Amino acid sequence: MWVIAVDQDKLGISAIRWMKYGDLEIWFKPLDGGDYAFCFINRGDKPVPFTQDLKTTIKKKYVINDKFGITDLWSNRDLGTTAAPLKGEVAPHDVLMLKLAKK
Repeated sequence: MWVIAVDQDKLGISAIRWMKYGDLEIWFKPLDGGDYAFCFINRGDKPVPFTQDLKTTIKKKYVINDKFGITDLWSNRDLGTTAAPLKGEVAPHDVLMLKLAKK
């Protein structure tokens, strides 16, 4: 349900590839209400560990500071805040889809 809500967000802005590290791609999408979605995609055959600071400015327009909560949209699990870098691993040919919401 949460993933569909990101896809059908009323802003209607498509996701863009923000970064690429080997087989790992990170996609970004602004959402209505000032929230954001990120999708980590592992296109490879091996697990990809990552440490990613999500505090950033994208396209000089979207500012993400340390005041956003991070939710894993597949498991609906709280992953902390953007105050610290996000650490994890994406399994082969798998994704990690996140929503960042203002705290």
